[in-house]
Amino acid sequence: MEELQRTAFEIIASVGEAKTYYMNAVKLAKEGNITEARETIGQGNEVFAKAHEHHFSCIQREAEGEQLPFSILFLHAEDQLLSTEIMRDMAVQLSDVYEELNRLKEE
Repeated sequence: MEELQRTAFEIIASVGEAKTYYMNAVKLAKEGNITEARETIGQGNEVFAKAHEHHFSCIQREAEGEQLPFSILFLHAEDQLLSTEIMRDMAVQLSDVYEELNRLKEE
């Protein structure tokens, strides 16, 4: 159980950092800094990948037959992982929208 809790905290910490990158990317895109916004999304993706690796390792262990205990903390980590994935997708989409909006303003 202790290992699962440690993994949950690693996921939560990583997705928290990734969320910060994604929110900053939207802010940068809104300011017209599209290239920097896309780079910031990339940085967020690197951090998010670490969280996903931690999560996948637990799924893999269970798929191999290991019984993992139920944990509200781990459930919370999964929820945060999912919401961060949605936030990432929205940051990409909003960057595209702001890029197009800026292009139209220049015409």
